[in-house]
Amino acid sequence: TYTVNTLEKYSGSHPDEELYFIVGGDSLFSMEHWKEPEKLFSLAGIIASKREGESSGASGSCLPGEHFIDSDHDGINDFDQASSLQDEFEVQAQYLRNRFGARIFDAETPNIEISSSSIISRIRSGRSIRYMLPDPVLEYIIRTGCYK
Repeated sequence: TYTVNTLEKYSGSHPDEELYFIVGGDSLFSMEHWKEPEKLFSLAGIIASKREGESSGASGSCLPGEHFIDSDHDGINDFDQASSLQDEFEVQAQYLRNRFGARIFDAETPNIEISSSSIISRIRSGRSIRYMLPDPVLEYIIRTGCYK
């Protein structure tokens, strides 16, 4: 299912609740391409957490030669200009606020170098993921054999 569909269903069941969707900071650089981003941003606030050393779409979210901020917005039209202005994470968050009315918050959490892709890679190569996840999640992964 798409995130927007899950949020829509949940918000319909809990109309008096304010929803927040937690993502890794790198997701901010692709969310405008997700299904129905306008609706997604209207349904939930976004809490984004940066990883150590992550300040941008350096994870590959921006395609080479692609402008990560449209030239119609604030006069910023390429990665180099935005880097020189301020932290790319905040620039992208502001872009999504301006374009979609998104409510985006920096989680300001301590950085723990664990990513879903590293966990999946460790599982597939037979290495331990103990202490990387809460025990119930680890037990579920072992029981269901997902990510094998």
